[in-house]
Amino acid sequence: MVKIMKICEDIQNNIFIYIENKHKFKDRSIEKIFIDTYKAKILNKVPENKIRPLWVGFKITPICNMKCEHCWADLKGKEYSLDNIKKALDKLSEIQILHLTLSGGEPFIRNDWEEIFSYAKEKRMCLEIFTNGSLINEDICKKLNKILDKNVDTIQISLDGSNKEYYLMQRKKDCFEKVINSIKLLKKFGFTVRVNFTATNLNQSEIFNTFKLCNILNVDTFSISHVYDLNKGKSLYDKVNFKEYLEEINLCIINASEFITDLKLFIPVEFFSLTATKVEKKELKIKDKNIFLNWFINSNGDIYPDVTLELDDFFIGNIYSNSLNDIYLKLENLSTKLLERNLSNVKCSHCSNALICKGGDSGRTYKEYKSFNMADPKCTFNQQ
Repeated sequence: MVKIMKICEDIQNNIFIYIENKHKFKDRSIEKIFIDTYKAKILNKVPENKIRPLWVGFKITPICNMKCEHCWADLKGKEYSLDNIKKALDKLSEIQILHLTLSGGEPFIRNDWEEIFSYAKEKRMCLEIFTNGSLINEDICKKLNKILDKNVDTIQISLDGSNKEYYLMQRKKDCFEKVINSIKLLKKFGFTVRVNFTATNLNQSEIFNTFKLCNILNVDTFSISHVYDLNKGKSLYDKVNFKEYLEEINLCIINASEFITDLKLFIPVEFFSLTATKVEKKELKIKDKNIFLNWFINSNGDIYPDVTLELDDFFIGNIYSNSLNDIYLKLENLSTKLLERNLSNVKCSHCSNALICKGGDSGRTYKEYKSFNMADPKCTFNQQ
């Protein structure tokens, strides 16, 4: 029992040290300089109801060539024409966004992906492409080589295991070798590559092994995220063995200094719940203007502040059918609701981790309580 507690303490300490460190990732490194400069000016000088986004995530297709067990994406939308996509990018350019993430579905499934990527680059946007990697070949790499700026643009590939067996369990398609070859090709051409690992009960034991594989493949960044409880991910969220998940993350942390691949962790609220202690009650109002710096646009063109807030109450407008003035007006009307989270009257006000956790996932909280002023429903901290 003592040994188990000691291991748990080591894991806690290592994760908190990781959180406290200021990490510099190879992906977004130059972009971050510009983002931080603009961000500081905007957040300090612009009223919250006038802030416009710097980051936009844009689903350019709802169509995917896989049927992943854990997929949180809503794939029921519409695929708009190239002309419509270009008009949407014109609007985003007028707003002067700096960063655009293009995803789906699978973006490379579109026959006109090359024109879309090129047009976004003409608008001087830093590009990030989210792909499952199964369709990438040498011809695509040659085309990307003419389009992307290797100093600022990133390609993120999903890889949920270090071998065919685990990959197939989660992705439901025998593409492991194809994806590995895609990573090798992208690195051969000199692209910045991030691999994202989504941890579920099916593959949580493979986190560190996959990190090691990414290091062998010279991947720039390895990011780990707990499966999100949205759409298909809902049925898997609570099945994750959290103890094993933390042990695997800890292995990554303690070995990261020996690897050339950077480690990027997304720590779920459960960790902060388990490591929290009760403190004297305090007023706790979380005010974060950063929420106005992001937009999520689904494949229908509907705009929301974040993918977790894809709810009617937070609908900002449609990038295809609404004017920017109409979108701005709706955003201004939502600004007060989005800006502050008052956690003074819930258990967060007694929690030692409250200023790190900030009440947990706001989208999940709102779905459960129709309010941001509650603790994340996945939080298990007991203030008694």
